Amino acid sequence: MDDVETQFFILLSGWASYDIQIIEYLREIETGCVTTTPDHSIWCARVDARILGSTRTSLEDQLSALKSQGAISAVPLDHLKTYSRSLRRPVIPKIFVPKSPDDLRPIENQLYADTFKGTMEWIATYGYRLPVRELTRFFAKTTITPNMITVAALCCSFGAIPVFFFGWLKAGLALAASFIVLDSLDGKLARMTIRFSHAADRWDHLTSHPTRMAWYLGLGWQLSAQDFTGPLGIAMLVYTAMPLIDKLTLVAFNAKFGRSPLDYTPLDSKVHLFTVRRNDIFLMLFSSLFGVLADVYLVCTAWAVATWLWHLIRFIRFSISPLEKESAVAALDRLPN
Repeated sequence: MDDVETQFFILLSGWASYDIQIIEYLREIETGCVTTTPDHSIWCARVDARILGSTRTSLEDQLSALKSQGAISAVPLDHLKTYSRSLRRPVIPKIFVPKSPDDLRPIENQLYADTFKGTMEWIATYGYRLPVRELTRFFAKTTITPNMITVAALCCSFGAIPVFFFGWLKAGLALAASFIVLDSLDGKLARMTIRFSHAADRWDHLTSHPTRMAWYLGLGWQLSAQDFTGPLGIAMLVYTAMPLIDKLTLVAFNAKFGRSPLDYTPLDSKVHLFTVRRNDIFLMLFSSLFGVLADVYLVCTAWAVATWLWHLIRFIRFSISPLEKESAVAALDRLPN
């Protein structure tokens, strides 16, 4: 603050909540403001101290005057960078301005909706989405941390493995389903309360595929009665191997194209709704209640193979004929001019 004339300030309305994309944009530019749509009202800006007027004038009035004079450029929210790699989808930044306490719950619901990844399985998108939202809202008001939820999820995940091998298939599927719900909850709670943990995230990613493989092995072990020559025994071997084979295909795709195949095009995002991951455990859990688990296990094995073939075909297709650089998908990554 030795030389006020060279200082730049980021001005934010104290009654508004801003997405991080907006803050990052303001840090990158020299001067300018972000406007809301469709009325283009201004709530935040980065300005040179030399062009600030009287502090008695409201923030909105000062910024509006500077904008109309051409002293600062104005960028609408939907012109900012929208694609989020962590969420695998474009998210238009938002500025929330609550007018009354009644506005808080809709804002909270919107913030929660924005934490969902763009490529989720059907069961995550339409099955347990609302229960997880309410659990997120409940735990956000407690001392329970996302890491505690992660530990509980891992206990369910690893605990399901011996339960399957002991033959308690319904209990094992219930534990596996609980892991899936808790695995969704810890991420939502972390994003909603801004409490992130790289260690928990690494544990989640490192253990996810090995534990799934162990679930399928334990299920097949019991359903096939250890007869590896019959349909269920062969299905057990194939189903157990598929998470690893599919993961290697996804890693190869990501390495070649620098982007997840799950949302490489809008079609890939839509197809991912109906891929095997997560959907299968809930389908098998319900089928176990009606005594048709063995039949559904065979169906899920074929489903896992079909999921992998889809990813493999897409990898081959784009390797032969890559998307144009200026395609709609690539455009999502571009910063505004």
